[in-house]
Amino acid sequence: MTRHPTLFLRLIANTTEPEAAGGCWRWSGRCDHGGYPRLAVWIPGHPWGTPKLMAHIVAFLLTDPVAQVETARDLWEQYLVLQLSGLEVDHLCGEADCINPDHLELVTPSVNCQRRGKHAIPDHASRRATQHVPVLSVQPD
Repeated sequence: MTRHPTLFLRLIANTTEPEAAGGCWRWSGRCDHGGYPRLAVWIPGHPWGTPKLMAHIVAFLLTDPVAQVETARDLWEQYLVLQLSGLEVDHLCGEADCINPDHLELVTPSVNCQRRGKHAIPDHASRRATQHVPVLSVQPD
């Protein structure tokens, strides 16, 4: 399932038992103000030491066959590639604290925004809909 079993087991250890087969893996660790799960990961040689990554993105990358994450350093590099790509990991279930890889999909920001209104968590829907998230674009030399 994953190439980095230690980190994946750490993710699972911070989730609650799904209510049903195929249900959400609800994050029981720290979340940001929007309800999205955060995970501190020690990256060897990283200037911050342990950056706080979004746990659902980590779960997506650890189970994505294209990413091929084998080390914490690989995870950091793939996390940055994803951030620079302009794509976002969307929760198909609409639950911000879910890290079930089967509930996560890579989409464009516009698709993610369109879906938010259809499955957004009621407590956070209005706040997230009014936030502007800048998209970083990289121009070739």
